[in-house]
Amino acid sequence: MCFFAAAWQACGFAGKPSFALYPELVQKLANQNFNEGQAFALQVFLVLGFIFLLLAMRAEWAHKPDVDKQDDKHDETTNAS
Repeated sequence: MCFFAAAWQACGFAGKPSFALYPELVQKLANQNFNEGQAFALQVFLVLGFIFLLLAMRAEWAHKPDVDKQDDKHDETTNAS
């Protein structure tokens, strides 16, 4: 969800209503404060997305069995049949 929100903020930052890709429009519309807010929100959502991704990967690694235990279970089922 955080990466989706970051993509959503990036669209608003680069295009309408921020027009960050067109500096002449930013100066004409005087929306520098809005641009700063969009850039900050984009950074926050990206950081949160990567933190949650790291936590999910660590949780998955914690629940995986060791390689030796996994091989033993495979050998036991193969030898039993």
